[in-house]
Amino acid sequence: MARLIFFIGHAGCGKTTLSKMIAKQMKAVFLDRDTIGTPFVNKMLSMKGLSPDDRDSYTYHQEFRNIEYNSLLSIAAENLQLDLDTIVVSPFSKEVSNTKWISEFLEVNQLNNVEVKVVSVYLSNTDIQRERILARNTSRDHWKLNNWNVYKEKLKPVEVSWDNADILYYDNSPDLSPFQIDTIISFLKTT
Repeated sequence: MARLIFFIGHAGCGKTTLSKMIAKQMKAVFLDRDTIGTPFVNKMLSMKGLSPDDRDSYTYHQEFRNIEYNSLLSIAAENLQLDLDTIVVSPFSKEVSNTKWISEFLEVNQLNNVEVKVVSVYLSNTDIQRERILARNTSRDHWKLNNWNVYKEKLKPVEVSWDNADILYYDNSPDLSPFQIDTIISFLKTT
C-alpha cells in the first residue's frame, strides 16, 4: 500500500526542510508545489503585468493557484499509481476544510489502495517563524513581512478536516533531533 503524505503549514514553519529530511530517509518521492509551479506561474503573472512573486492577490488565487495545485496533484497521482510513497508539500489552505476533498481526489484518480497521512507543521513561537522567513530572504515573502501584524494572526496550526486521513500536528519550534525525525517517520509508517 502506497502512502500519500502531506506536509502542510504556513510559510516559514519548516515544512519543506522537514519533509526533505523525511523523504530522504523513507526513500519517498518528494513533490514541492513551489518547485513544480513557480517557473510557469511566475511567467504567467509577468505576462499579465503582475509581480511574479505574487501569491497573495485575488488574481493569483482566481487564475493561477489551481493550476499549480492540479499540476502537483497530477504528478503525485502518477507516482501513487506506481505504488510509490509520495510526499507533497504545500499549504493546502483551501482544501483542508473540505472533509470529502481527499476522498474525492483518491476516487477520481482511482487510488483505491493508498493510505493518507498528514503532518500539519506549525511553530508555537511566531517570532521564530518571522526569523526563519527573514533568513530565507525570498522576494515572495515581502508582503508577509511588511504586513507581519496581519499575517501572524493566521499562524496557527492548520486544522485538517479530511475523512480517511491520519493527522499529526507537529510543533517545529525546537531544533530537530534524530528522535523527533524517528517519531514522525514512525507515525507515517504506522497503518
